[in-house]
Amino acid sequence: MPKIKPLTEAPARSNVHIEGFAADTPHDLRERLLAYGLIPGQPIRVLAQKPVTVLQIEHTELALEKVLAACVLVKKQA
Repeated sequence: MPKIKPLTEAPARSNVHIEGFAADTPHDLRERLLAYGLIPGQPIRVLAQKPVTVLQIEHTELALEKVLAACVLVKKQA
């Protein structure tokens, strides 16, 4: 069974599903992440982890600072 982990731990060039957000994620950050399209159940592709986390959601690429990426919990796609 795939393990849930922070987005910052997903390898570059991997496909994952968003599972939710870390319990200690402040409400304003959670709202910002949702506004970016990071919705639980959404499949994403991690393109890079350095210098920032870069991901692809459908046809959109998004770069997240490590503090934001650490709030997103993901699971490897089966």
